[in-house]
Amino acid sequence: MAPGYYLPPPAPLEIHDHNTAEKWKKFRLAWENYTLATGLNKKVQPVKEATLMTVIGEDAREVCSTFTDWAEEGNDQKIALVLKKLGEYCKTHKNIPFERYCFNRCVQDPGETYDQYRTALRKLTEGCNFEVINPETILCDRLLFGICDNKVKRDC
Repeated sequence: MAPGYYLPPPAPLEIHDHNTAEKWKKFRLAWENYTLATGLNKKVQPVKEATLMTVIGEDAREVCSTFTDWAEEGNDQKIALVLKKLGEYCKTHKNIPFERYCFNRCVQDPGETYDQYRTALRKLTEGCNFEVINPETILCDRLLFGICDNKVKRDC
Protein backbone atom coordinates (compact mmCIF):
# COMPACT_ATOMS: atom_id res chain seq x y z
CA MET A 1 0.00 0.00 0.00
CA ALA A 2 1.35 3.43 -0.93
CA PRO A 3 2.49 5.70 1.94
CA GLY A 4 -0.24 8.06 3.09
CA TYR A 5 -2.94 5.95 1.43
CA TYR A 6 -5.81 4.85 3.67
CA LEU A 7 -8.08 1.97 2.78
CA PRO A 8 -11.25 1.91 4.90
CA PRO A 9 -12.16 -1.42 6.47
CA PRO A 10 -15.22 -3.35 5.34
CA ALA A 11 -18.55 -2.22 6.76
CA PRO A 12 -19.71 -4.21 9.80
CA LEU A 13 -21.48 -7.48 9.08
CA GLU A 14 -25.26 -7.08 9.13
CA ILE A 15 -25.72 -10.35 10.95
CA HIS A 16 -29.40 -9.89 11.82
CA ASP A 17 -30.47 -8.92 8.30
CA HIS A 18 -33.16 -10.98 6.54
CA ASN A 19 -30.47 -12.04 4.07
CA THR A 20 -27.64 -12.89 6.45
CA ALA A 21 -26.14 -15.57 4.20
CA GLU A 22 -25.67 -13.10 1.34
CA LYS A 23 -24.40 -10.39 3.69
CA TRP A 24 -21.86 -12.89 5.01
CA LYS A 25 -20.58 -13.74 1.53
CA LYS A 26 -20.09 -10.05 0.78
CA PHE A 27 -18.42 -9.36 4.12
CA ARG A 28 -16.09 -12.36 3.77
CA LEU A 29 -14.96 -11.26 0.30
CA ALA A 30 -14.48 -7.66 1.48
CA TRP A 31 -12.51 -8.91 4.52
CA GLU A 32 -10.21 -11.08 2.40
CA ASN A 33 -9.58 -8.23 -0.02
CA TYR A 34 -8.98 -5.80 2.84
CA THR A 35 -6.44 -8.06 4.57
CA LEU A 36 -4.54 -8.51 1.32
CA ALA A 37 -4.67 -4.86 0.21
CA THR A 38 -3.55 -3.51 3.60
CA GLY A 39 -0.91 -6.14 4.30
CA LEU A 40 -2.87 -7.29 7.35
CA ASN A 41 -2.48 -10.87 6.14
CA LYS A 42 1.26 -10.59 6.98
CA LYS A 43 0.70 -9.36 10.53
CA VAL A 44 0.84 -11.59 13.60
CA GLN A 45 -2.29 -13.55 14.46
CA PRO A 46 -3.39 -11.41 17.47
CA VAL A 47 -3.37 -8.26 15.30
CA LYS A 48 -5.50 -9.95 12.63
CA GLU A 49 -7.93 -11.26 15.25
CA ALA A 50 -8.28 -7.89 16.96
CA THR A 51 -8.83 -6.17 13.62
CA LEU A 52 -11.51 -8.66 12.58
CA MET A 53 -13.32 -8.39 15.90
CA THR A 54 -13.23 -4.60 15.64
CA VAL A 55 -14.34 -4.43 12.01
CA ILE A 56 -17.04 -7.08 12.17
CA GLY A 57 -19.30 -4.97 14.38
CA GLU A 58 -20.99 -5.25 17.74
CA ASP A 59 -23.83 -7.56 16.68
CA ALA A 60 -21.46 -10.08 15.12
CA ARG A 61 -19.16 -9.89 18.17
CA GLU A 62 -22.15 -10.78 20.33
CA VAL A 63 -22.92 -13.77 18.11
CA CYS A 64 -19.27 -14.87 18.31
CA SER A 65 -19.45 -14.74 22.09
CA THR A 66 -22.21 -17.38 22.00
CA PHE A 67 -20.07 -19.96 20.19
CA THR A 68 -19.16 -22.56 22.80
CA ASP A 69 -18.45 -25.81 20.99
CA TRP A 70 -14.78 -25.20 20.17
CA ALA A 71 -12.77 -28.40 19.61
CA GLU A 72 -9.77 -27.13 21.59
CA GLU A 73 -8.97 -24.40 24.09
CA GLY A 74 -7.92 -21.22 22.31
CA ASN A 75 -9.70 -22.01 19.04
CA ASP A 76 -12.04 -19.09 19.73
CA GLN A 77 -9.00 -16.87 19.09
CA LYS A 78 -7.99 -18.46 15.78
CA ILE A 79 -9.20 -16.28 12.97
CA ALA A 80 -9.86 -19.09 10.44
CA LEU A 81 -12.02 -20.94 12.94
CA VAL A 82 -13.92 -17.81 13.97
CA LEU A 83 -14.62 -17.06 10.31
CA LYS A 84 -15.73 -20.66 9.76
CA LYS A 85 -18.14 -20.54 12.71
CA LEU A 86 -19.56 -17.21 11.56
CA GLY A 87 -20.06 -18.63 8.07
CA GLU A 88 -21.93 -21.63 9.48
CA TYR A 89 -24.08 -19.36 11.63
CA CYS A 90 -24.95 -17.10 8.70
CA LYS A 91 -25.84 -19.98 6.39
CA THR A 92 -28.45 -21.23 8.84
CA HIS A 93 -30.06 -17.80 9.07
CA LYS A 94 -31.37 -17.65 5.54
CA ASN A 95 -35.03 -17.01 4.82
CA ILE A 96 -35.38 -18.95 1.57
CA PRO A 97 -39.10 -18.25 1.02
CA PHE A 98 -38.40 -14.53 1.39
CA GLU A 99 -35.50 -14.87 -1.07
CA ARG A 100 -37.88 -16.38 -3.65
CA TYR A 101 -40.37 -13.61 -2.87
CA CYS A 102 -37.70 -11.00 -3.63
CA PHE A 103 -36.80 -12.83 -6.84
CA ASN A 104 -40.42 -12.95 -8.02
CA ARG A 105 -41.04 -9.30 -7.15
CA CYS A 106 -37.94 -8.06 -8.96
CA VAL A 107 -38.78 -5.88 -11.97
CA GLN A 108 -36.52 -4.05 -14.34
CA ASP A 109 -35.70 -0.55 -13.10
CA PRO A 110 -36.08 2.45 -15.41
CA GLY A 111 -32.79 2.91 -17.23
CA GLU A 112 -31.59 -0.59 -16.31
CA THR A 113 -30.38 -2.53 -19.33
CA TYR A 114 -31.51 -6.04 -20.14
CA ASP A 115 -28.08 -7.39 -19.19
CA GLN A 116 -28.10 -5.54 -15.86
CA TYR A 117 -31.59 -6.84 -15.07
CA ARG A 118 -30.64 -10.40 -16.04
CA THR A 119 -27.55 -10.18 -13.80
CA ALA A 120 -29.67 -8.91 -10.90
CA LEU A 121 -32.12 -11.80 -11.37
CA ARG A 122 -29.29 -14.33 -11.61
CA LYS A 123 -27.83 -13.01 -8.33
CA LEU A 124 -31.23 -13.30 -6.66
CA THR A 125 -31.58 -16.95 -7.72
CA GLU A 126 -28.49 -17.88 -5.69
CA GLY A 127 -30.47 -17.83 -2.45
CA CYS A 128 -33.71 -19.32 -3.72
CA ASN A 129 -33.06 -23.09 -3.61
CA PHE A 130 -35.02 -23.52 -6.83
CA GLU A 131 -33.53 -27.00 -7.25
CA VAL A 132 -35.78 -28.33 -4.43
CA ILE A 133 -39.12 -26.79 -5.44
CA ASN A 134 -42.14 -28.98 -4.68
CA PRO A 135 -45.91 -28.33 -4.37
CA GLU A 136 -45.63 -27.36 -0.68
CA THR A 137 -42.87 -24.88 -1.51
CA ILE A 138 -44.94 -23.36 -4.31
CA LEU A 139 -47.89 -23.00 -1.92
CA CYS A 140 -45.69 -21.24 0.64
CA ASP A 141 -44.36 -18.88 -2.04
CA ARG A 142 -47.88 -18.08 -3.22
CA LEU A 143 -48.97 -17.35 0.36
CA LEU A 144 -46.11 -14.87 0.62
CA PHE A 145 -47.37 -13.08 -2.47
CA GLY A 146 -50.93 -13.01 -1.18
CA ILE A 147 -50.23 -11.71 2.33
CA CYS A 148 -50.61 -7.94 2.62
CA ASP A 149 -48.50 -7.39 5.77
CA ASN A 150 -44.81 -7.00 4.80
CA LYS A 151 -43.61 -7.94 8.31
CA VAL A 152 -45.47 -11.25 8.08
CA LYS A 153 -43.85 -11.83 4.67
CA ARG A 154 -40.36 -11.49 6.16
CA ASP A 155 -41.24 -13.85 9.01
CA CYS A 156 -42.78 -16.64 6.88
